[in-house]
Amino acid sequence: MSDDVTVVDKGLEQCAVQINAAGATAPNWHEWGTGTDATDRTDVDLTTPSAEPREEGTETLVASGAAGAETDVYQTVATIESDSEQAITEIGLWTDETVGFLFLHAVFAAINVLDGNSIEFTVQTTFAPG
Repeated sequence: MSDDVTVVDKGLEQCAVQINAAGATAPNWHEWGTGTDATDRTDVDLTTPSAEPREEGTETLVASGAAGAETDVYQTVATIESDSEQAITEIGLWTDETVGFLFLHAVFAAINVLDGNSIEFTVQTTFAPG
């Protein structure tokens, strides 16, 4: 068994391609929340999910600009409309509209919204060495 294992550039690119493949369970359902706890690799939910339903994102593959990488970034874009006044501080990508698993969890500086306001989230996941 080797002690030096590397997923090569084209392998990382293929990860993004497979997530976006027809029939794949893509993590393109966006959910926002108001939690401020730091994210962790063991997260299974947002810290404080808001009441609004998850919104399905539009998926694309884009290039990061890394040498030789053509489609190494999985991107999903969705707009969520607020049902109340709140300070949005976290976003998660899920594999299903109501259940599924949490693929990505991010926390950021508050974006204050009023009832009826919306935020368009563009979430990019780069499959890169490191």
